[in-house]
Amino acid sequence: MSGSSLPAPSPDDRSPELLLAERRRHLPARGGWDTEDLLCVVAGAHLRSECEDRPIVEWLVETVRRRLASMGETRGVLPMAMTDLWYLNDRLLMHQPSIVIGEPGVNAASAHHAVRLPQMLVLEDALRIHLDPEYPRIRAVMWGAGPERTEQAVRIFADRYLDGFLEAALAARARQVES
Repeated sequence: MSGSSLPAPSPDDRSPELLLAERRRHLPARGGWDTEDLLCVVAGAHLRSECEDRPIVEWLVETVRRRLASMGETRGVLPMAMTDLWYLNDRLLMHQPSIVIGEPGVNAASAHHAVRLPQMLVLEDALRIHLDPEYPRIRAVMWGAGPERTEQAVRIFADRYLDGFLEAALAARARQVES
C-alpha cells in the first residue's frame, strides 16, 4: 500500500517461515476454540478490499491480540481476519463481536451493519466510524475515502474505542461461558 503509515516489517520479519510461525503461535491447537470465541475482523472479498483493506485488517488483528494480552486476557476472545462473504453467510459468525473495515461498495458487511449502527465519528468526505458505545450488539464499522483515510479511521477506532469494545466482547463471552 503506497503512502501507508503502517510500520514496515523489519528485515528479519520478512521471512515467510517466520511470518507463518508467528501467525500460528496465536492460534489455539486444532479444536481448541469455538466460533463463540471469535472476534471477527472483516474485510471485503473484493479485489480492491483485499489490496487496500486487508493490510489494515491484519494490523488491527495484531493490535487486538496485543491489547488483549496487555489486559491479561490470553483466552476467551480470538481475533480472526475473514472476508465478508464467509462472515455474512454464517449466522453464528454474524452473532459474534465484529469489526468491519472497508467501504460498503467493497464490503457487504459494512453495508449490512452501517445502517444499523449510529455514527460515532464522521469527517465529511474523509472517514466514518459507526458503533453504539453501549454495545447492545458488539459491532463497529469503519472506512475512509481511500486506503489512507481507512487506515486513519481504524487508528482512531483503536485509540478511542477499542478498549471499551474489547471489554464488552470479553463480558459477553464470559456470560456465554457461564450459561
